[in-house]
Amino acid sequence: MKGALYTLNDLKQMQAWPLEKKIAESKALISNWYETYGGKVYVSFSGGKDSTLLLHLAREVHPDIPAVYVDTGVEYPENVDFAKTLSDVVWLQHNMPFDEVVQVFG
Repeated sequence: MKGALYTLNDLKQMQAWPLEKKIAESKALISNWYETYGGKVYVSFSGGKDSTLLLHLAREVHPDIPAVYVDTGVEYPENVDFAKTLSDVVWLQHNMPFDEVVQVFG
C-alpha cells in the first residue's frame, strides 16, 4: 500500500484483508518505521489492547524496540496492573498532577 495517507476506499479494502495480510502489512510498516529512524524508536505502551498488540508485533520484527509507559495518574487500574507485569517497559512518572497539566498546557 501507500505511505501514511490512505483514501476511504483504501481503508475499506484493507479492512477486508485476511488477518494474515493485515499482520504482514503491519510488520512491514513497523520495519520501515524502524529503518527510517535508524532504530531510534520506541512504542508508547499504555497496557491497553491496542498498544499491547502493537508492542507484540513490533518486538516480533525488532526485539530491541523499547516500550515506554507514561504514568499520568489517570489510567485504568487494570491497564496499570497489566503494564506492571512486563519487566522490559520503561516507566515515566509525572511530576505534576493531571489537573494541573490540563490547566497549564490545556
